[in-house]
Amino acid sequence: MTQKIRVLIVGERWCDAAPGGSLSNLNHNIIGSLETTGMAEITTVFLDEVVAGGGIVDQELLSAVSISKPDLIYFTPLPGHPINPSVATLELIRMKFEIPIAAMYWDAALPGQVKFADQFNDVVDFNIAIDCYTVYPQVSARPDLFLPLWTPQDPRIFYSDETVRRDIEVSFIGSAERYLDRKAALTRLVQAGIPIKKSGGQREQPLSIVDYAGLLRRSRVTLNFSKVFAPEVPTHQFKGRVLESMLCGALLLEPNNLQTKQWFTPGSEYDTFGSFDELIEKVTYYLSHEEERIAITKRALHKATTMLSAQAFWTAVFTRANLQPGTASPANESKV
Repeated sequence: MTQKIRVLIVGERWCDAAPGGSLSNLNHNIIGSLETTGMAEITTVFLDEVVAGGGIVDQELLSAVSISKPDLIYFTPLPGHPINPSVATLELIRMKFEIPIAAMYWDAALPGQVKFADQFNDVVDFNIAIDCYTVYPQVSARPDLFLPLWTPQDPRIFYSDETVRRDIEVSFIGSAERYLDRKAALTRLVQAGIPIKKSGGQREQPLSIVDYAGLLRRSRVTLNFSKVFAPEVPTHQFKGRVLESMLCGALLLEPNNLQTKQWFTPGSEYDTFGSFDELIEKVTYYLSHEEERIAITKRALHKATTMLSAQAFWTAVFTRANLQPGTASPANESKV
């Protein structure tokens, strides 16, 4: 039997690390996607859960390392949050146990988060950027530590089902209230007489992740808005919504940006708009050109399930950590 890689995932259980709220994306994006590959044995330390229970993060982390004897620690730091383990504890783990540490950042489009990542440069083996590939080369003191990837998706949740009727012509499933560009775009579509289904958003109209995926499977066209929520930052992000939409078979329309072009070709696997008028024009076009819409979604689905699959994501992570299924060994037991 092939030996699995032992992975200790360290991060937040709840959205915004707020106990009792909705579950964080870590649960399905990271834990869920890794489960589906069958490549790893997974243990977890939820930092917010430790603090909520009166525990001490550094002690809990050291205990988990001693018990689970991981081959890799996968860490999602929360910039500006007091629940992160200390640099000293991570340094101790590296020195005593010789376990590689990968740190993943949800918002590498924000210069402040990239600078925050630099404080861990001496104690992590590499960083993972899943949303932006143009900021860290300019901002980080160690851009060579970054591995550009994408948000891995759980294929048990995000998948296309041809038996489901696509009775939603256009959808936007996400937050809009705080975003002036999103509100303006949705208003213009309504004014143009285009019916649009608006729902979702982790903090606005919360949906379960299963219900969210269900709406995408019912959508013919779905919108994504890639601009960072920070007026002072003109950067765009490769949002998780891109792969979520493609995996569910909806045609994706989003603003023209460099981040999504890292992986997909406009007009081939999705399409872009540069103005509200162009958005209306393209929505109208794809709703009336069904064969072309379906052809684009099929190309997108193929790439999303092969080149940008959960399997491909975790293979890239383990390769960077010099780990392969079957080669992870009990060697760590002598170090713990």
